[in-house]
Amino acid sequence: MGDYSDKLGCAMTQTPVPTRQQQRSGAAATLLSLDVVIPFYSPMGVPAPEPARFVQVLRECIVDNRKEFHHSPDRIPDLDSRIDDKLRHSFGGETAHAYDWWVQYIFVSSAEDFEAFSDWYMVLALSARNESRWDVLALPKILSREARVRIDSVLDRNDLHQIADQVEAHPLSPWDLEMYTLHGFDEDENDPYNWVLETVKKRRFIQYMSWLVKRLSQEEVAGLWESAEALRKQIETTAHSPSLPNPLTIIEPYANTI
Repeated sequence: MGDYSDKLGCAMTQTPVPTRQQQRSGAAATLLSLDVVIPFYSPMGVPAPEPARFVQVLRECIVDNRKEFHHSPDRIPDLDSRIDDKLRHSFGGETAHAYDWWVQYIFVSSAEDFEAFSDWYMVLALSARNESRWDVLALPKILSREARVRIDSVLDRNDLHQIADQVEAHPLSPWDLEMYTLHGFDEDENDPYNWVLETVKKRRFIQYMSWLVKRLSQEEVAGLWESAEALRKQIETTAHSPSLPNPLTIIEPYANTI
């Protein structure tokens, strides 16, 4: 009897482990609920038609989830469904769907979320600043010039740093102070600005790759892929990485939405 009671007690007090999806949903909602992140909504592509009301919805969902977990600590409440319901009620199904898509395909919560694009990003970024490397890509002449200019704009973060400087000039709001304390956001490696930068980088690079391949024939895409793969093997930071994925495959989920 004693052994059974001990085991039952352990089972009842054991903290449930969130799934990858639950971690992702919580991270996205927490990040977007911060006042310091609202100015970055546009470059991040956040589907928030009314940012102030959108933030309020996220905060209500976070608080309600917290209360539910407090009352039933043996299970993690479904934040996804809660946010979906409230967004549909406040803004309609289109915004709710757009938010879910953004969380799944644009938001970067870890390096894994950019993995499919990371070596393409490195190859094109490093080649854009080295004319001999860029020439290896053998893009059509007129397109090549525009593609090189565009990749430079993808790499430029001056606009984001300017926004960050303006944000940092003001004290944290009470909500942000609470979230910073709960989630350790005051630590450099866990600074919300890191998530913002990586999310914007992913969105801009996907836009760039989508733009580029749409202007190439299938044969030219194949040629770009082959040339970029040859460059990958020559660049120290990517030389030992797996082969570059098919560019058409990695942008396929974004073809009609970005």
